[in-house]
Amino acid sequence: MKKFVLTVLAALLITGTAFAGSNSGFNVNLASGNSNTFDIGACYGTISYVNKNNSGNHTDVSGWGFVVGEYEKFIPFMGVQTSAFFIFPKELKQYHSSGYVSNLSDSYNSPVFMSFEAMLMLDFPITIFNIKAGAGIAYTLHYESDSYYYTGSDAINHYFAVPVSISASATIGGLGIKAGCDFQFVFSNYITQNNKTEELRHLSYDTFIVLPYVCATIRF
Repeated sequence: MKKFVLTVLAALLITGTAFAGSNSGFNVNLASGNSNTFDIGACYGTISYVNKNNSGNHTDVSGWGFVVGEYEKFIPFMGVQTSAFFIFPKELKQYHSSGYVSNLSDSYNSPVFMSFEAMLMLDFPITIFNIKAGAGIAYTLHYESDSYYYTGSDAINHYFAVPVSISASATIGGLGIKAGCDFQFVFSNYITQNNKTEELRHLSYDTFIVLPYVCATIRF
């Protein structure tokens, strides 16, 4: 997984440098596209535990929340995006390949999960619009007042993931609107329970985190 992360980041750097060096054929606006921005808005977060033997069987923890983020360019057409998501789950559902859905929300309490990302982004400005795409590293903290998989006490789950992001925005002057979605592929799971932290190995499920959002963006 470490080799995968390094390969993705290297590919983004090479692609962005090449694009910055030759932008013929694109209607770009450097004043519009390659600026630092601050974002704040609403998001909907889902942590999905997908059965390794049957992807049709999965359990989803989801809810609404808010996101704040900042994009800082360091060369034309490329920059670093840092984001923080704060989600307040209200639903726990089990989905089965047979089409049956179990709603377990009434017997489950997950007050919050927080996800923090740092990503290398390619930035494609076209008139007043921007399209950004990139990847990086993420850490998510998921607090459960009664752990679904490890019942009996409060638990804090720690997820380390590779996030992949795509977004589109429109900006006029210093203000705009941005919409996008971040997909996190979790490669390491830890749990803290009863004052003990341990890595969860040989799990029967894979963990994915999906974070669609809409926010206001401020150029500075």
